[in-house]
Amino acid sequence: MSVKDLRKYFPISKGFLRKPQRFVRAVDGVNLSMDEGETLGLVGESGCGKSTLGKCILRLIEPTSGEVIFSGSDITRLDTKKLRKLRSKMQIVFQDPFSSLDPRMNVKNIVAEPLRIHKAVKSSELEKRVLGLLSVVGLTEDHLYRFAHEFSGGQRQRIAIARALALNPKFIVLDEPTSSLDVSVQAQVLNLLKNLQRNLKLTYLFISHDLNVIKFMSDRVAVMYLGKIVEVAPQRGILREQKHPYTRALISAIPMPNPHMVKAPILLKGEPPSPVNIPSGCRFHPRCEFAQPMCSMTEPELRVVQDRFVACHFAE
Repeated sequence: MSVKDLRKYFPISKGFLRKPQRFVRAVDGVNLSMDEGETLGLVGESGCGKSTLGKCILRLIEPTSGEVIFSGSDITRLDTKKLRKLRSKMQIVFQDPFSSLDPRMNVKNIVAEPLRIHKAVKSSELEKRVLGLLSVVGLTEDHLYRFAHEFSGGQRQRIAIARALALNPKFIVLDEPTSSLDVSVQAQVLNLLKNLQRNLKLTYLFISHDLNVIKFMSDRVAVMYLGKIVEVAPQRGILREQKHPYTRALISAIPMPNPHMVKAPILLKGEPPSPVNIPSGCRFHPRCEFAQPMCSMTEPELRVVQDRFVACHFAE
């Protein structure tokens, strides 16, 4: 999977004719790549464009421009028929399992729905296939005819994962899949995802604001700020040393498990700028303690610095 100069602008319409006056630049020129079997963690504060990027990659939201190359095809240019064939290889697990599962359908129908749409198995084999998927995620035959409201949050997320696995995908977007769960259930779901990746050779784009979860799950980490990727580095490298000031502030905010260890987080000045009125030059410069005059005039490119990519004029 590779993403090249991907953009998504949402128009803000005004006036009698509802003509677009301005745009919310939710995703603004993102470049990323993922290897087979890898987990790329995507982090950043709320509203930076993480979920929009994940949905654009799957074309659940139509990108404004750019390319998404998957299995040799640019999915942004595929027609409906070809895209439907490719959809079986790409899936998503949403943040809130209660709202992403149909309350009118029982578990059997929820998990079987993608199999029916893509005609992946015969009707006589459908229940056997659904039971196999449920056993993979730790559920049993007893859960087959229950509805979503009868399950706990962790069980609902397991059902969502079973549905995502139904068509044997190669790539899954995990959009904060454990943020609504308590810590003990989080650990169960994260371990399940790791085991599934190892056994099925899955590739994950793992979106989260929880850096401890990212540390546990990811091989590489991409940091997003106001629609742009500002740093991409190996997981161990980015926790040890940060080259972008925004990444440094994020890492400093990770809570310490030892109450006797005191670590002062870096407090950023001001508020995040609006994606409607993007600052000139480096979009982080109004909040950066190291900002220089050139930062407000020239936008930094994402470039190689040692073992990573960084979008900062003074990364060295």
